[in-house]
Amino acid sequence: MCASETDKRGLCSIGLPMQRLEVKIVNEQGEIVDIDKNGELWCRDYSVLSAYWNDDEKTRETITSAFKWLKTNDVVRMDEDRYLYFCGRKKEMNIRGGTKISF
Repeated sequence: MCASETDKRGLCSIGLPMQRLEVKIVNEQGEIVDIDKNGELWCRDYSVLSAYWNDDEKTRETITSAFKWLKTNDVVRMDEDRYLYFCGRKKEMNIRGGTKISF
């Protein structure tokens, strides 16, 4: 956490969601979590990926069939003023020498 309430948003927050971008933070069951609770960030908008090219399996894994939410794999929390805070990734992945390494 940040040193003071004044620093909270300037140093720790990743900001507000973009205008017109719908976001929700959900638990493992896809249920919306309470304010200041960690969960996966899901988003949707006309500019958000709607499908992977020629990869139906990846599309099904990443985009919900109901209402077309994009599962970002980012763990975040939202405060009472809608500011988002990045907390980590559901699956940590690093690419080293062309090889994907999961953590």
